[in-house]
Amino acid sequence: DEYFIEARFTDAGRLTLRLGKFATSFGSWVPRHLAWDNPMITAPLIYEDVLPMTDRSGPLNPPAFAARRNVVDKQHDWVPIVWGPSYTSGVSIAASTDTLDATVEVKNAALSSRPETWDMISGAAETDPSVTGHVKWHPSEEWWFGTSFGRGPYLQDDAKPTLPPGKHIDDYDQVTYGVDFTYEHRSIQIWSELVRAKFATPGIGDVEALSGYVEARYKITPQIWLGARWNQSWFDDVPGGEVSWNRDMRRLDLALGYRHTAHLEVKAQYSLSDQAGREIDGEHLFAAQLVFRL
Repeated sequence: DEYFIEARFTDAGRLTLRLGKFATSFGSWVPRHLAWDNPMITAPLIYEDVLPMTDRSGPLNPPAFAARRNVVDKQHDWVPIVWGPSYTSGVSIAASTDTLDATVEVKNAALSSRPETWDMISGAAETDPSVTGHVKWHPSEEWWFGTSFGRGPYLQDDAKPTLPPGKHIDDYDQVTYGVDFTYEHRSIQIWSELVRAKFATPGIGDVEALSGYVEARYKITPQIWLGARWNQSWFDDVPGGEVSWNRDMRRLDLALGYRHTAHLEVKAQYSLSDQAGREIDGEHLFAAQLVFRL
């Protein structure tokens, strides 16, 4: 899913320019999103839980938009805060020192955009570019602290007929910002992120969501590990209304992994979810994964 050209302008690679189709720099989960590197099977809610937010059409009216919270998640129509690793196309420049890393990228689609828009050649919506940045501070061997920002239009061309008169898809941005930290010491690794996202929604106004997680991996032996992650998401009220635009959610993920060789590992995971109000999307998930690396 990635192809790019990268130029390093210093011997230590501390100034790097990248051009092509590649994963976003936003947050701290993406660097370990590949199945081999991810101690879990699923992604945090930030990167996989679809919200009642559409990118191919605008809402009919505020009551219809608020009613989306009462239906089963529409996986093919709705979008998450960040769509997985977000392999969008564009250019990035990264600079680093011994304790600080900074990346700024200009891409062809917003963080929530679906995979068919990621490739610039595929003819994604003709919108203003999206800008994303991530700064990480590394004060010691064990600790990393980071902050991220992203802004850009999230609607596709299909949404044009549903927009209010005189409006264009460039008038509706997704603005996303977050903080993250990583701690690693011997057999324990801990990651955490907290992300705030605001969607300018046609005919509705700005709606906001807050989502975060704390994840840990403990290596029992060099080959066996336990993983645990607590996820939680909160949603503001619909503008002018007294009901949230989505149901608050929390989820516990537990995983067990075994790396048999340098090329083979297996994982098992159980997740327990809880939504505010009536449960409509299921509570239990059992998953298993076999990963073979060439």
